[in-house]
Amino acid sequence: MKLELVLAFISGLEAVTGTQITVLERKPLTEQFWQSTSQILCQKTGSFCSIDSVLFYNSNTEPNGQSRIIKYRHKDGQTKQICTIIPARDDVSPFFLAQGFDTPFSAIPQPPEFEDVKHWLMLFYAAQCLQNTQAMSTERASAFATLALGFMQGDPKFTAGQDHSKWRKMASVSGRIEAKWAADFVERTLMDTWKKEAADKLWQLNRCNVTLAPPTSRDTTKIVRTSALEAGKNCNNFGSYLSSDPSYTAPVGTVNDENLWLWMYEPKGIGAPPKPYSYTKLFKGTQELASFVLEASGKLSPH
Repeated sequence: MKLELVLAFISGLEAVTGTQITVLERKPLTEQFWQSTSQILCQKTGSFCSIDSVLFYNSNTEPNGQSRIIKYRHKDGQTKQICTIIPARDDVSPFFLAQGFDTPFSAIPQPPEFEDVKHWLMLFYAAQCLQNTQAMSTERASAFATLALGFMQGDPKFTAGQDHSKWRKMASVSGRIEAKWAADFVERTLMDTWKKEAADKLWQLNRCNVTLAPPTSRDTTKIVRTSALEAGKNCNNFGSYLSSDPSYTAPVGTVNDENLWLWMYEPKGIGAPPKPYSYTKLFKGTQELASFVLEASGKLSPH
């Protein structure tokens, strides 16, 4: 997933909440950081247009990055505030982050990639930027970041039951049950979407009459995957529909939680996912996604 998508999501969050949020640039030297920060804040707010006005910001070397809410007096005389986000380092360690969450290393069976840590943290900090207007606990911010990362990434590999999704790996790093529930919710939503798409595609391929089985578990890690498609319910191995053959008999198939991965990943599979994925398949844009994630994270972490 590209950084630009994370930044677009944060812009969408700004729009739906009215909270000013800006992402700063990491720099190797503090003086360079001050100069860059002054330029970014000046363009965003019309204030902080001299380096002297940002000398208070001296924590730019934190490996995990951070968010910070700053109050300032606008040129119109009103007191306003802006939340700044310093991204994590490109090589930030998930285990270093886990220490900050008091998460034992044994609770992280599959460590996430550096890029996923960085993106998740930016989303986590964006959620924390709302703490003056929302009940934004660490638990809710963790769920928020996990939901946003999951819906934007939408990687189907987790359907095979071997590799955890990128967002579930980050939920493990946070050690928060609310983030785990968020990972469950994203994966359940995606699996249900892809099951329907698989049925549609199989009908298009060979007029296969597919039975869609209902969900078996909210926690997709508890689904016991099957190792082969059931004989007689495998759409005859995805043979082609011959409209010119009057004797053609439509095959049948069953798509369920346990075998979805086989329909997608078998040598003659229909593709993973069955149709190209984008978060815009579920949401009209970043503003709708941000609004949904904000509301859903509140329900997952009501306190």
